[in-house]
Amino acid sequence: MFKLTTIKALPLTLVLLAGCTSGTPADPVSAQTPGFVALQKGDDATAEKDLRADNANTPHSAYDELDLGLVYQRKGRMDMAEPLYRQAMTDGHNVHPTVTTTQWSKDMTVEQIACENLSLGLPPAAPGTESPCQTTMVVAVETPGPTASTSHTVAYNTYFDFGKSTLTDAGQTQIASAAKEQAENPNRRITVLGKASNVGTDEYNMALSHRRADTVRAAMIADGVPASKIDVSWVGDREPVVAEAAGTDEPLNRLVQSKVQ
Repeated sequence: MFKLTTIKALPLTLVLLAGCTSGTPADPVSAQTPGFVALQKGDDATAEKDLRADNANTPHSAYDELDLGLVYQRKGRMDMAEPLYRQAMTDGHNVHPTVTTTQWSKDMTVEQIACENLSLGLPPAAPGTESPCQTTMVVAVETPGPTASTSHTVAYNTYFDFGKSTLTDAGQTQIASAAKEQAENPNRRITVLGKASNVGTDEYNMALSHRRADTVRAAMIADGVPASKIDVSWVGDREPVVAEAAGTDEPLNRLVQSKVQ
């Protein structure tokens, strides 16, 4: 079971989870941003609103991604928390908070804290497989009993700037990781699904998501993935990762979802 504690860096504060004796997270002990203040008070609705705004105004802030992920995790929405944590793992790869409130997290990066949250919030992976930080397991039982087989899917999210289909540095890192995963498992395929936020016409968003998917496909081929191993599709704004009102730009919906499976 788990409790809530905090990790702090100037000028922002972020939250993490650690093991304890209660099934209900405790309140955080300090705060510096309005969203975190609301989180501290248990006002998840206000925290979500403020942190979503922060994340939209300053995309790729590992602190905002981690805090907003925790809001959703507290609400039992790991489907919404997971993409935030995975992005925080990329954006917080070498980010070391200057002050931590627990001894065990003293030398941890934001990436490692996000990984811990994923491990706490997602079902455990099948025995002998990677942790939830790297992969979401899909168990496929083909026959009953001890002969059952297991497969797994490794997901990589590549995010884009508003209205753009060009790769960011973080996106290139994700694609390189996906290419490496496929190279180590050459029999597996990669599905690439382009998406867009809910701004603009349906025709525009479909075309934008198409360009983003093609960009990722081309980068994967450049990184050594055989073209025959990549399946590409796009859906515009029709399958958002995060629900949004019409005409709203949600950074988490500007992405290409790639799965090695």
